[in-house]
Amino acid sequence: MNTNLKTLWIAAAATLAFSSSVRAEDDIKGLFVGGAVTVANDSLKKVTLKTYGVGLTVGLDRTLGDTNLGIRPAFSITWLPGKVGPDESKTSLTNLQVSTDLIIPTGLDRVKVVTGFSLNQWRYLASSPGNHPWGLDGNRAPKDLKFGFRAGLDVKITPKWSADALLQMVEFGSTDSQFNSYNFNPTWVQVGVKYHF
Repeated sequence: MNTNLKTLWIAAAATLAFSSSVRAEDDIKGLFVGGAVTVANDSLKKVTLKTYGVGLTVGLDRTLGDTNLGIRPAFSITWLPGKVGPDESKTSLTNLQVSTDLIIPTGLDRVKVVTGFSLNQWRYLASSPGNHPWGLDGNRAPKDLKFGFRAGLDVKITPKWSADALLQMVEFGSTDSQFNSYNFNPTWVQVGVKYHF
């Protein structure tokens, strides 16, 4: 198994183990699954030539001790499909992510602020009839893991359903390719819903 994937799984297991030591609360339902639509920023669109993508998340909501703060460890997969460009090259991206968010109450009953950090593994699928513009080829995961920051809002719709809007900023550069020389700064907004079990 790829070393980075092992690291992601270890980080996910450690986060879940930590979260099991904090208590669940009636308002925080525990396990959830969610789906989202992503909207890429201009820098990310330089790679995929496309604005939209999709994401899938599995996570756990818990409460920190006797506080009204929540903690949310999660594992996500985000697909950013590429589009064939004028030079007939195409680059699609997949992001595997382990995240831990702090859930902060606001003055509104159903609205909470979400902020946290993530650990990410990018994978690209590149094709080109000639030389790819960034020297990429095939289906590869660069050797290095990347850190990210997340912030947004979470809105409770019913006891079982909630919606969220998050801004994701994730490092992208890789020593495996020429991405670093292009100074990509991938950022995307995701809007989605979650079902709480």
